Amino acid sequence: MANFGALSTGAKAILAHDQAMGVIGDNIANMNTTGYKRSRAVFADVLGSVAKRNEALGQNIIGGGSKLDMINPDMSQSSFKNTSQATDMAVDGDGFFITRNPDTGEQLYTRAGSFTVDKEGYLVTSGGNRVRGWSTEEVDGKVQTQGELGDVNLTEKQSTAERTRNINPKANLDADADPAEPRGTIANDPNGAAEPSFDYHFKTDFKVYDSLGSSHDVSAYFTKTDKNEWDVRVMADAEEVNTEGLTTYDTTGSGEADLAQLTLPSGQQGIHLTFNQDGSLKSEKRGLAANGNVSEEAFGSNSFQVPWSNGSEAGHAISMDMGDDTATSGSSGGLSGVFQRPGGSVLYSADVDGRQAGDLQSFSVNEAGVIVGSFDNGATAPLYKVALADFKNADGLNKVGNSNFQASDASGEPSIKKPGEAGAGNVRGFALEESNVDASEELVRMILIQRGYQANTKVVTTVDEMLQSLMNIKR
Repeated sequence: MANFGALSTGAKAILAHDQAMGVIGDNIANMNTTGYKRSRAVFADVLGSVAKRNEALGQNIIGGGSKLDMINPDMSQSSFKNTSQATDMAVDGDGFFITRNPDTGEQLYTRAGSFTVDKEGYLVTSGGNRVRGWSTEEVDGKVQTQGELGDVNLTEKQSTAERTRNINPKANLDADADPAEPRGTIANDPNGAAEPSFDYHFKTDFKVYDSLGSSHDVSAYFTKTDKNEWDVRVMADAEEVNTEGLTTYDTTGSGEADLAQLTLPSGQQGIHLTFNQDGSLKSEKRGLAANGNVSEEAFGSNSFQVPWSNGSEAGHAISMDMGDDTATSGSSGGLSGVFQRPGGSVLYSADVDGRQAGDLQSFSVNEAGVIVGSFDNGATAPLYKVALADFKNADGLNKVGNSNFQASDASGEPSIKKPGEAGAGNVRGFALEESNVDASEELVRMILIQRGYQANTKVVTTVDEMLQSLMNIKR
């Protein structure tokens, strides 16, 4: 009977609207879930029976009601919120973070970048899946990926030690200093080295590092020999260097050498500085002879050889740049480094490179998806580049919970890309992508589904009344 068909039609429609309300409820429940992508219920009609064939119009079909045909995901990008957590990331554009289940090896995909570091040092999702990426290194100022895609692990990341190569002082030498009134005298080594004792008018120290990352102090002694003329000797602690071939000094009168004068590559010792009448550096020449004469050769290599005795790199060369001089740079030079003016000798600053080894202290993520580590020795270095997966049909991904998606036949295989390349989005650090659920839109849909549900229950109750009337005929 037609009444039974109408009853079935109403029941099917009620079920479809009930399922649609479940989709809306799920969306609203996840309106604050990071990286959540809302879904949309799509209805379709159900084919019913043929009432009577019309020769002119064809079959007359009585519909069988409606059904929930599919649930379409909405993969549109949502807004971002800034956070204070270094492990928080968001994809700005196309792509998904790639994660791996460490127990099963299954690879999943997510837009929820609220990651943490677990006890083993892996960057993981809230469910424990490990974030995937490439290890990196910096070559000629550019970040390059190394090896195959792997799990991002931040344990035991260290900044390697770098030996000091350059000392660039900015200092003033007192123009009023009297050559005959030195600040102090460095006594000769009691073992009778050829170099005599010398006076000095200004001394300053620099902390340098060898190839092992051990720190040492080297001292520069400035001696004014005449008007606008200064000699510079660079010394190291005699106990920290191999003193063979070096001139040594006894500064304490203990009878033991405690300073060793470092040499230039040519074996010459010290630098001779000449200043212009305006205090700018005129020239620097190498070599201080015992008779006070200096080499007439213009100062070329200013690298002092440091033979550290602790097993670090032999022949460690440290370049000491006194700044541009007018002899080579013209009138525009002479004031960038060491200059001579009244008012006392003072070291304003010194740009000294090199560092000890350092442990990872913190990190951040840039838009290229590079995790940049900051170390306790002041160095920064790229550690990993986060990988992104792109799909030809992202709507075809399967939801598997915890804001994760799984590849399917409908989505196609993932295309692994680097952020910002080949159409992949960039990565935002200290940010999370919010849910793309629009609460007001969902509430409007809820009202429409509610009305549809109510209307179809009316169909069922009306058919029930009709059937009841039919049953009453027998009475």
